[in-house]
Amino acid sequence: MIEVKVCISDDKVAGIVIKGHASSLICAGVSSCFVGAVNAVKDIEKFKYQAVEGDSYLKRIEKISNHDETVLETLFIQLLTISEKYPDEVKISRERV
Repeated sequence: MIEVKVCISDDKVAGIVIKGHASSLICAGVSSCFVGAVNAVKDIEKFKYQAVEGDSYLKRIEKISNHDETVLETLFIQLLTISEKYPDEVKISRERV
């Protein structure tokens, strides 16, 4: 099971934490979405970021641009789409920070 925690601040995505494993296909999809988001971020120095097998996160540590905010929102929507299709393999929770 992959567990995704979406951190919400001021009604916006402030970070996404991904932990765990699922089938190869689901892990590949989740990893691809995450790596694509990291590559799309313009100001990565404004984020706390880690991507190691089974534990990845992308959290803003200061105010970010509209572009980077859109990247986080898009990552959330992509992961939500995967979890809706494969609810036994990906679980999403939200936490206000």
